[in-house]
Amino acid sequence: MRESPEFATMVGYPGQNDRWSDISLEAIERRKHELQAPMRVIQSIDRSKLSAPDQLNYDLFRKNQQDAIEGTRFKQEYVQVNQMGGVQQEVARVIDLAPRTTLKDYQDMLARLKAVPTLIDQTITLLNKGLEAGITPPRITLRDVPQQISNQMIDEPDKNAILKPFGEFPQEIPKAPQEQLRKEAQAVLKDTVVPSFRKLHDFFVNTYLPHTRESIAMGDLPDGKKAWCTPTVISPSAPIRSWRASSGNCPVCHMA
Repeated sequence: MRESPEFATMVGYPGQNDRWSDISLEAIERRKHELQAPMRVIQSIDRSKLSAPDQLNYDLFRKNQQDAIEGTRFKQEYVQVNQMGGVQQEVARVIDLAPRTTLKDYQDMLARLKAVPTLIDQTITLLNKGLEAGITPPRITLRDVPQQISNQMIDEPDKNAILKPFGEFPQEIPKAPQEQLRKEAQAVLKDTVVPSFRKLHDFFVNTYLPHTRESIAMGDLPDGKKAWCTPTVISPSAPIRSWRASSGNCPVCHMA
């Protein structure tokens, strides 16, 4: 849960509500490296000594881990923003899903808001890496993203969805802390959050979008045909993988 505090928030796991995932290049490489540890453990087990049900569990776990390791070669982390999701939607969504019962809950939300600049800077770094590597979504699918980012750039606290949780407080929180929290949230929105989204908007419109790919085919990405057939990269290739399992080489990437 520490590696994905947003998911922790969504499923109600406590203690992670004041952070965003670390998507720095260093953290991403660390997580990829750590995928090897479970594989070493599973390889140390003598499968022949397991019961039939445990052999099945062994095979499934090993296959899932192999797929995860294989998927790291395709640099999915470079595609941080698209029309279906990204920082331009996740900040408001996660803040809205966060618990808001205690004073600590609201302090956690403030901590997350204060960390938005780091999250956006890490996002821009990854998007830049994607441009350098030629790994971007199709340009046509990104046409609504500039407006999605603009929607987060509203200075008026009462009109910005990010501050919706600060519009009302539970009765258990006294009036004085309520007002203090509200004022601090409004200041963070104006001085920290909105400028960061403006930075993202400028980068996205002027640098990223003009240099994204015009092709819509995943096969046109670097190593894209192989990526299309890799389970951890994209799910629509499941029929292709089933075909490959029964017939030999994949008809897309021509690999067994």
